[in-house]
Amino acid sequence: MSTDDDRAALLAADAELNRALVEQDIDALDDLLSPLFTAVHITGQQQTKTDWLAQIRSGRMAYDRVDQEHVDVTVDGDSATVVTRNRITASIWGSYGTWPLESTHTYARTGDTWVIRRSAATTY
Repeated sequence: MSTDDDRAALLAADAELNRALVEQDIDALDDLLSPLFTAVHITGQQQTKTDWLAQIRSGRMAYDRVDQEHVDVTVDGDSATVVTRNRITASIWGSYGTWPLESTHTYARTGDTWVIRRSAATTY
C-alpha cells in the first residue's frame, strides 16, 4: 500500500470511529479497536476497550456530535498516528457539554486493516 493509500485508509477509519461513536455502533467500534486498546480521557482516567465499550453501550458515555476541525496523519511503516481536533458534544458520566478535544490515535496495521491501539485526549 502506498503512503497515500494508507493516509486515505486512516482518514476513513477516523471517520468511521466518529460515526460509530455518535450512532453507538458497538460492533463497528469493536472492529476498529485493537483487543489491547486503551483510552486515556481528558481527566487522565485510562480505560480498557472492554470497559469503554461497556460505558458506551450503557449510555454512561453518549456521543451526540463530532465536528472535526483539523486532522493530521503520520504513517511510519505498520504504525501510524492520527491527531485530530474535534468539538465533541456528549454526555459523559452525567455531564453534558461540548468539549474541544485534541485526540491522538495510535494505529497498527494488521494485514490490510488499521486498528486503534491507543487514544489519548486533551482539551485545547
